[in-house]
Amino acid sequence: MRLLVGVVVVAIIQNVGDWLMNAFILKGPYEHVPSNFFYEGVHPLKPIIADILLALFLVFLYDRVASAFSGITGGLTYGFLTGLLVHVPTNLLVLYYVSAFPPTIPWTWMIGGIILFLINGLALGLIWQYVKGKPTG
Repeated sequence: MRLLVGVVVVAIIQNVGDWLMNAFILKGPYEHVPSNFFYEGVHPLKPIIADILLALFLVFLYDRVASAFSGITGGLTYGFLTGLLVHVPTNLLVLYYVSAFPPTIPWTWMIGGIILFLINGLALGLIWQYVKGKPTG
C-alpha cells in the first residue's frame, strides 16, 4: 500500500512542481531560447509519464533504503541527496554545454529540482511512517 501511495503522491508533487517551474517561473527566460530548440507538437502526456516513471524510481529506491532514512528527517535527507545526485550533474552539463539556454534556466531547474526532491523525500518519510505496509529494510 505504501508503494502505491508513494508513487501517486510523488508523481503529483513532481507534476505540479514541473508545471509551476516551467509555465510560470521560467516563462520569461524561455522566451530567449530559439524556437527551433524545442520539439514542436510534443504530446502533453509525455512530461506526465516522465514524472510517473521518476516517481516509480524514487519510491522503489526509498523502499529499499527506508530503514536508513526513516521519518521526517530521514525523508528530507533522502530527498536532498537524491536531488543532488540527479539535478546537479545534469544541470551543470546543460549550463556548460547548451549555449541556447540562458544560465537562468539550468540554475532554476537545479535549485527547483532539489527543492522538489526535498518535498518528495518529506512526503515519503511521512508515508512510510504512517501508512501501513510490509516492513522494509
